Amino acid sequence: MVCDKCRANEANIHFKQVINNQSTTMHLCESCAEEIGFNLFSGPSAFPFFNILSGMMGTPAKPQIKEDKCPGCGISFSEVQSKGKLGCSDCWQTFKKQLLPFLKEMQGDTFHIGKSPKGFAEKVETNREMVKMREELNKAIAKEEYEESAKIRDKIKEMERSESAKSELKKEE
Repeated sequence: MVCDKCRANEANIHFKQVINNQSTTMHLCESCAEEIGFNLFSGPSAFPFFNILSGMMGTPAKPQIKEDKCPGCGISFSEVQSKGKLGCSDCWQTFKKQLLPFLKEMQGDTFHIGKSPKGFAEKVETNREMVKMREELNKAIAKEEYEESAKIRDKIKEMERSESAKSELKKEE
């Protein structure tokens, strides 16, 4: 796919924005992406995160009244908003309460659900199901429902055997 901006290089950054069910897609090469602020390949992203968020929500990003500072880099949340990027990895934890509403508004939730390699989604779903079943098992044990917990344990073991068999088949291929 060719870059939408320069029409010369191969596009390796694909940006999709959906506002009010209207989808806009932009395909950019690395150099054009850097020109417009997508500095994805040289350290922390310079992606204008909060500018895009505030544009989507129709209001400018406002600084928080309480000015917490990151213990790792000393940056304040108002600086994060104005720069559009975090200062260090500690910022995620420090500003979690302020960041989560923005992420939820922009992404629809606070965890990523997107494209994945072939067969990966099935494995992730199986893992999620097994985690859920282990939680159910722990609850059943806590309630002293031993017959139910034995059934759940057996289902988990069967899923583990099935996954093991699938991975063995893939190794043989």
